[in-house]
Amino acid sequence: MKDFRGTVIETAYAQLASTDPFAWLFEVRVPSTPASRIRLTSYSQQIARGTDSGGNPIVWLPFPIAFGELREQKKGNLDEITINVANATRELMDEIDLYDGLSDQPVAIRLIHTQGLTDTAAELRFDGKVTRCRVTEDVATFTVSASNLTQRMFPRDRILAAECIWKSRGGFGGSGCGYDIPLSATNVVGGGFSFCGGTLPDCEKRGEDEDARSLTVEHPLRFGGCPGVKIGNA
Repeated sequence: MKDFRGTVIETAYAQLASTDPFAWLFEVRVPSTPASRIRLTSYSQQIARGTDSGGNPIVWLPFPIAFGELREQKKGNLDEITINVANATRELMDEIDLYDGLSDQPVAIRLIHTQGLTDTAAELRFDGKVTRCRVTEDVATFTVSASNLTQRMFPRDRILAAECIWKSRGGFGGSGCGYDIPLSATNVVGGGFSFCGGTLPDCEKRGEDEDARSLTVEHPLRFGGCPGVKIGNA
């Protein structure tokens, strides 16, 4: 076998075993007043990375913590990861008990290299929420998922036959409605409107105005109601 000692190959081979490791950063919101953050790292030393709104460094504290693999569930295709935190600090356990296992709280998980602590863009990041928390004498186990279908409202919107949903979602002239409100509206066709009652006849009238002002006619195609839906009993 050829001897590569003293060549660039020897140097490259040595670099495979880097002395500067990767580190996991775990951040979870605590719904206290005001809200706070628990920030832990799997690294042997505390890590300062970025600054807060006051210009103070954001610090992750070293803690016995282990991260599972990101995976997808068979139903729902939800990314999920399990985080095991050593049950050694009473303060952490008190917050878990006080705030119902930190259920539904936002979580940010980062994988960084310890040579790039100042480069906040150099990271792999996973955002989710705490969906489950199990505590034993030895460990607190958090299950973090990108979504929780069991707590999601369905359907997301109330379907109305005669009323436009854009009234409450962005309002008249918003991105959903799309109507171009002129600065000096006359509230007659050709002069533009500054209001809308959210009904189909009003939406048709706004379409006539768009045509009269030589604009792209968006209405009533963008009406946010569903006229074909049968109105049930009140």
